[in-house]
Amino acid sequence: GDHRDLHSFPTRRSSDLADGYRTWLACTLPKVSARGHSYCVGGIIVAIRQEVKGHAVEQFLHEDGESIHVDLESFVVSIGWRRPSAENAGNWMEDIAQSCLHATALEVPWLGIADWNLTPDQNPLAAGGAGLCAVRDHRSELTPSRWNSTRCIDYAVSNLSNINDLQASFAPDRVSDHKILYSRGKLKVSTEVGR
Repeated sequence: GDHRDLHSFPTRRSSDLADGYRTWLACTLPKVSARGHSYCVGGIIVAIRQEVKGHAVEQFLHEDGESIHVDLESFVVSIGWRRPSAENAGNWMEDIAQSCLHATALEVPWLGIADWNLTPDQNPLAAGGAGLCAVRDHRSELTPSRWNSTRCIDYAVSNLSNINDLQASFAPDRVSDHKILYSRGKLKVSTEVGR
């Protein structure tokens, strides 16, 4: 199936990006170029420094999106990409919501960082009161997250309503049609989710 059991996820590791990191890759089957090189179209890679405790617990590969869920012991983070097609978004959004519910049941913070292909007001999690961390301009307006776009579709949401200590920014480097999103700061850990 598309969804793997939370406790029996076999980690698919890519080669390390750089010394000192553990990495996980979620992508469709690789294609082969005319020169015989394999490559993936799309996909997600998660890299964690070796000294950070944590492990990938689940990956979700489906025609409507991809995600990797990582348990960092003090909180759970989900990294994802939702296909732009609105009619095929149900399974991916359900997977992301299940990760949030799992963390909430464990009474740990959850942070979902994704290319949602939805603005925050279109996103059921953000519109439903989840904490939002997105890049904003000097007027506190959401900043477009693609180089040639007017919409903010790359941002973080949390099961904690107050994530004001997280700051989002874009890197100046250009590696795709999306700007590189950084979310930095501290999550205030509480046993009362939503506080």
